[in-house]
Amino acid sequence: MNRLYTVLGATGLLAACAVMWFLWEEGQVENAAKSSPVEQLMRELTDPSLTKRQHAESKILAMGEAALPALRRAASDEDAGLAARARNLADRIEFPKLCPRYIDQLMSPESEAEGQTAEAWITEHLQDAVPYLVERISPPAPGTPSRGPMVFIFRAWRGDLMTDAQKTSFVRKAFAVRWEIPPDEKQRADLVVDGVANSESRASLRERESSPWDFLQPHFVVNLDGKPLKDGEIFSGSTKYIFLPDLGPGEHELVVNLQFREREGTWSTVLQASEKINVVATAR
Repeated sequence: MNRLYTVLGATGLLAACAVMWFLWEEGQVENAAKSSPVEQLMRELTDPSLTKRQHAESKILAMGEAALPALRRAASDEDAGLAARARNLADRIEFPKLCPRYIDQLMSPESEAEGQTAEAWITEHLQDAVPYLVERISPPAPGTPSRGPMVFIFRAWRGDLMTDAQKTSFVRKAFAVRWEIPPDEKQRADLVVDGVANSESRASLRERESSPWDFLQPHFVVNLDGKPLKDGEIFSGSTKYIFLPDLGPGEHELVVNLQFREREGTWSTVLQASEKINVVATAR
């Protein structure tokens, strides 16, 4: 009997040791998690010092997807400030994957609710979404308006959320200029501007915004043989008839510069098209 008690006592002791080891190990894992670099940075997100908070944010963003598990845990923290910052950082890390997905859902929603969700998300992240929106603009083929999420680009432009480089990139993709010289025509050249049209997204169907022609106010300047010939605004029509002076025999160069207003009073040439005109002398 004594031997039995001894065996049972030893077994109980071993079990107790095992439990204690398990609890100790769990504590070590938890403490290790709390003392990991990312957890230390999480604590800095609520530091009174703005410099420390900004430093923590930049370090977490540099960690990329490796920081997402800790950010998701922190997103449900009782500290509302920490939770909000963690959600914001998680969104910024996942942005390169999320933004194209939401643009796809905006352009081709499977349901009204999905389209509304995509519109709300893009609106919330509009400034960061601009490069992805511009990327989705389809350059126009001759006679075909370009397509893309125009409504949001116009909102970003109006809200001064686009850089000059982004504006230029957008206009270059959204417009195309070309000359069409009628056969045997010496007195007239047709300037054709293929340009943007509002997209057929849910947003543009629900909210009709101003015409891109009216909003961007593209401007053209025509030179003939290096001298100014004509200038004017591009309105809703896409074709301008440029009447030429009486050209003498020889080769003449007709050039158009399409411009848009970057800032009040400042015009920038973003597209150019030229055409060579050969005038053959005719015997009288």
